[in-house]
Amino acid sequence: MTLNRINTNVKSFKEVRQTLERLVLALDETNSFDHYVRVDGTAPLTANWDAGAFKITAETFASDVATGTAPFTVASTTVVANLNADQWDGFEAQADVMDFFNGTFKESFNATVSSDGATVTMSIEQSGTGDLTMRFSDGETTLDCTPAATIALTAGTDASPQGNWIYVLQSTKALTKSTSAWPSAEHIRVGYFLVPSAGFVQTNGCYINQNWNDHIAGTDNMGHLAHIASRSRTDGAYYFSGLDGAGTSDYLTLSGTTVDLKFSSGVAKQMHDHAIAAHDTSAGDVVLVKNWNGDAWHDITNLFDIVADSTGGNLTNRWF
Repeated sequence: MTLNRINTNVKSFKEVRQTLERLVLALDETNSFDHYVRVDGTAPLTANWDAGAFKITAETFASDVATGTAPFTVASTTVVANLNADQWDGFEAQADVMDFFNGTFKESFNATVSSDGATVTMSIEQSGTGDLTMRFSDGETTLDCTPAATIALTAGTDASPQGNWIYVLQSTKALTKSTSAWPSAEHIRVGYFLVPSAGFVQTNGCYINQNWNDHIAGTDNMGHLAHIASRSRTDGAYYFSGLDGAGTSDYLTLSGTTVDLKFSSGVAKQMHDHAIAAHDTSAGDVVLVKNWNGDAWHDITNLFDIVADSTGGNLTNRWF
């Protein structure tokens, strides 16, 4: 090892030794330390090192680069094993955000049921075949699904089918069955299966096969949050507040041959809260009649104009 120059202001050999002991470099004979080194404790270490293996032992790894400039850069995108990123960003005291995914498989899976007429079997594998990554509070492990993992289900009768709750316990990392309920301990839910006789399953399948897919992303790479939001929106909007009748007769104001619809502003819930403006057909707002005969989504301002049903039949002495 060669050292071109050491610039130091220390006053004694003892202080030099104590300062140098803070820096331990594991170099082979071909590596060199080619630039200036400050060991007086007041300046950062700067150097241009050849490729090689280095070991740095220190209490503090600090940089005096001004804010706005990255203190160091990494060209490689390769993951560094055992690097605890929490210790770099100062959030190590906060709850691990990955706990949000505990009790799930990372990938999508297919759990199917088959029968040979005597034994009913559930099989599970990654969608498109392959192993599954299990996420628990103790980290990630692999469920061997190559070939597909299997477990025998408990059959009932055609008139009295048997419920089967299939899951993977965190403590065992193995497929487990209950015929009564989900466990209270940490687990990944695979599915609920309502099983009649083995003969019926062989011909027609089980009564219920509910896969419990809580994957991080689907096979289309759409994340689970998007799936949850999509499912919620299929239920349509729900009343939340306001939207009260504002007519003289609840939601209607009747005057001769004029029937107006009136209601106050309010809030409806879809995925999020949506403000709904007040509505008054006497002030120009319209009502859309989806099944108006011959003219779908026909718009009107007077409900009295609805005189025929969707087939064109007369509404005299009838109601809508």
